Amino acid sequence: MTIPLFEGFERTYKVRGAQAQSEIKEAELRDMRNQVLGEVAKAYADAVAALRSLDSSKHLLEAAQEALDNVQRRYDRGIADILEMLNVQVALADAARERVRALAEWRSARLKLLANTGTAGIRNMQVSEK
Repeated sequence: MTIPLFEGFERTYKVRGAQAQSEIKEAELRDMRNQVLGEVAKAYADAVAALRSLDSSKHLLEAAQEALDNVQRRYDRGIADILEMLNVQVALADAARERVRALAEWRSARLKLLANTGTAGIRNMQVSEK
């Protein structure tokens, strides 16, 4: 039976190596956590911006519809001409197109936020899309 009297600091090196590996893994975990938090923060900011755009598009569409109603009344009375009517109809079509774009942007941003946070649904992110 032999008992080594001197290991050559092998055990000390193994402990230090394990500590170094642990520190590396902790640093990788911090980096990954920061990356995920950054992605969530960006997705949240995008969702908030998309929600504001959605609200603006709703007001734009309402204003364009009111303008069309106004021009329609004026046209029926003979005060407005066909060119004015067509211009307002084009503005309404543009507003409707903007509304569709804003809805798509909102839905995309919301889904991205949900995916980045790993949640199935966020109650405070629901909005009436009418």
